[in-house]
Amino acid sequence: MKPPRDRIALTNVARVYTCDERTPTIDDAIILVEDGRILAIGTSDEIDTSGFQQIPLADRILLPGFVNTHHHFFQHLTRSVPFVHRGRVLDWLGGLYPLWAELDADMMYWATMAACCELLLSGCTTVADCSYLRPKDDGSIVAAEVEAVRKAGLRFHLHHGSMPTIEGDLAERLRPVMGSRLDHLLDDEAAIFRGMEQSISRYHDQSSDSMLRVAIGPTSLPYANHKLLRRFAELAAEADIGLHTHFHSGPSDWEGASRRPLDLLNELGWIRPKTWFAHATRLDAEDIGRLTANGVGMSHCPRTIMRIGHGIAPVALMRRAGMRWSIATDGAASNDSGSMIGDVRTALLLHRVAGRPDADGPEDWMTPQDILKVATTGGADVLHRPELGRIAVGQAADVTAFRIDTLSTAGAVGDPLGAVFLSGSDGADFTMVAGQIRVRDGELIDINATEIVDGLNRASRRMMAAARAATGINFAATPDVLPLQFLRNTMLANADLSL
Repeated sequence: MKPPRDRIALTNVARVYTCDERTPTIDDAIILVEDGRILAIGTSDEIDTSGFQQIPLADRILLPGFVNTHHHFFQHLTRSVPFVHRGRVLDWLGGLYPLWAELDADMMYWATMAACCELLLSGCTTVADCSYLRPKDDGSIVAAEVEAVRKAGLRFHLHHGSMPTIEGDLAERLRPVMGSRLDHLLDDEAAIFRGMEQSISRYHDQSSDSMLRVAIGPTSLPYANHKLLRRFAELAAEADIGLHTHFHSGPSDWEGASRRPLDLLNELGWIRPKTWFAHATRLDAEDIGRLTANGVGMSHCPRTIMRIGHGIAPVALMRRAGMRWSIATDGAASNDSGSMIGDVRTALLLHRVAGRPDADGPEDWMTPQDILKVATTGGADVLHRPELGRIAVGQAADVTAFRIDTLSTAGAVGDPLGAVFLSGSDGADFTMVAGQIRVRDGELIDINATEIVDGLNRASRRMMAAARAATGINFAATPDVLPLQFLRNTMLANADLSL
């Protein structure tokens, strides 16, 4: 005998924004959900709700769930660390690697739970986590992450990343402070692919409506190691999975080089439809055209590029070219917030700021309707999930609702979506993933938020205490100089003491 089907009717919705060109909006709507998919959608006088559990959503707008294509769950352990309040990316990384070297499975579990719950509470239903930092992991850190995501109930793309090398000259700068703990961070080639193959075999589910898929790639591109880069591409192609990494390379990096980075990556098998890059802040029109023609996607992380001083991604050029692109929060150490709608709102406004040669002019400025599509269908397209990102019959029942009757939206009666994106608060009132209610009346369902807060704070304190004991650095204090100079001063002081 088959188990009873989950049948839910979302009723009296003030307005549905479907992201479906055939019927972009529906007022006074009802949506029927059965077995995790959308069964019917229409107005209140068209849909019969008999036999369905009714969830009234009056005074709310309903949207497809946001699709976040780039995160780092582990960074929730190191939000707003005073030691790295200032400094661009190398200072920021140099100040955080001593902390991250202490990561263990328990820390990863609580960080993942906190990150997922923040996403659900801000309207996100699918997330790709770039899980590249797992110090000498025997599989337990990945297992803890997967366990936490399953408990939270998000749809998940596990980017089983790796750290074969460290950025810039950080190894030289960190070695005197970290000693052998620096080696604890780095992956050897055999371990990289053994772990990736294990994750693909254990976790990857290619079926439609899958709750867990796997992608691979390094955190940064080791251009000198062609064999390693090719091996990533070959494994991704063989398994038919995503290939992902951070990418900032631009014209300033090409001077004196024998070829452009994308020429090399193309030769090594990286420029393919299931590849997507994070940031891509320094691309020119030629490279954007090439990536677009080959179906490569991009994760735009607007708060991160402000937080650690990256350039602003050329979004107007990407939009004109028709490139696949999406909104992402990035990790909570480079964002500090974990709110998906917060990043959607920032992306809507950031590119209106002048001051760069190819800054978006007013004719390129996005509307709330534009950014909604990027945050939903855009993310689904980057992850190659056609069943996500739209509200239509047969689509996955991944939706979120925001109130439009609050003080923060009062007066914005002409555009309910603009009321939420430009005026409203960061909290979703309702979130459903695969037909399962995860947030209702602004509260998590079946998850104790206080327990997560306490668990993450304990884990974060344990990480900071272990790193301070190993390095002597008080990460809770803001140094007078930038982090890398502080590390150099510490090294010199220690050298003087040893004389």
